[in-house]
Amino acid sequence: MIRYHPIPMDCTRWTELGMARFLEEAGFYRDHIQTGSWSNANAVKANMYRWARAGWRRKFHNDKNFPVTVWAIAQKSLNQ
Repeated sequence: MIRYHPIPMDCTRWTELGMARFLEEAGFYRDHIQTGSWSNANAVKANMYRWARAGWRRKFHNDKNFPVTVWAIAQKSLNQ
């Protein structure tokens, strides 16, 4: 896991911005691209150990600075 660093841009890993740029370059409309992400460093660490030790009751809030899962919904031009 590497912390998100948008200086000048962080497009080499699958961030929301990187996924949107990739889809735009592939011919999808910028206005028809929606991206999202979820991650939590504690959830990733818990997967490296037994969940019983890590605890199911921890708060696994979304931390956008450590994107582990990134997804997109996009629409290409209907004229192509």
